[in-house]
Amino acid sequence: MTLPRTAFELAASHTWLMTAEALDTVMAVAAREGDVQALEARLGRPLDNTRSVTVRDGVAIIPVSGPIFRHANLMTEISGATATGSLATDIQAALDNPSVNVLVLDIDSPGGEATGINELAEMIYQARGAKPIKAYVGGQAASASYWIASAADEVIVDDTAQLGSVGVVLSLRKREDRPGEKSYEIVSSNAPNKRPDLETEAGRAQLQTRTDELANVFLDKVARNRGIPAMR
Repeated sequence: MTLPRTAFELAASHTWLMTAEALDTVMAVAAREGDVQALEARLGRPLDNTRSVTVRDGVAIIPVSGPIFRHANLMTEISGATATGSLATDIQAALDNPSVNVLVLDIDSPGGEATGINELAEMIYQARGAKPIKAYVGGQAASASYWIASAADEVIVDDTAQLGSVGVVLSLRKREDRPGEKSYEIVSSNAPNKRPDLETEAGRAQLQTRTDELANVFLDKVARNRGIPAMR
């Protein structure tokens, strides 16, 4: 079997289900791209044994996009979210691959689930020195995603990007005596503006303490990762 040599031949070798006008557009773009290897070199090639990592000129681009969850599932696939387990696998594969010289975490995420974030950030921090690890924020690196970014050797932020906030929110739902639920949110004391003020009760003091403990872990790790005084 002869492999396609041009992007046009590659597109022409597929069976398409689309309108004639859309197919004309695809073929027109493919005709302009020329050699497949040249296109791959410009856009980056997929890195073996990874979810969506590409490599170009020895630089591995590792996307960290959308909400962050601990485990990959159908929801992460549908919503374009990121799972810390998959991300850890991608990072380790890039570290182990001899063709990769630099890792870039391409971050655009509002944050996510607290569970698993510390382990992932610790993995990134401990990998410092093995290969340069950069975090690039082109859109947003909030909360959990900034925790991840802070563990890299360097954080590069676009002028229009958004960072923060360094705080923790604990969400609870209480079933009422009658049908229905009532929701509560506990916000770490260092970040009172992370959520609007909500009603408070003495009975939630213990949960507030647990939320603050998690926030202190977050703050201490970010301070250590960036080489700055602890933010308490």
